[in-house]
Amino acid sequence: MNPDGTFIVVEVKGPSADIGERYGHTGQSVSQGTCEYFETIINDMKECSQNEGRSMDGQTRHAAF
Repeated sequence: MNPDGTFIVVEVKGPSADIGERYGHTGQSVSQGTCEYFETIINDMKECSQNEGRSMDGQTRHAAF
């Protein structure tokens, strides 16, 4: 996490890979590289960690929520 509380997210894709899409936490289609996609992944991580009795890294959890 940066001192100002922000994150820099780096996504690495193969040379022939397309940008992925999925349904986001808002119910709309979201594309990789967008804030909505990042928020959807964080929400999925939170749900998964609760279901499996795990917790995310404290800095990630604090910054994301």
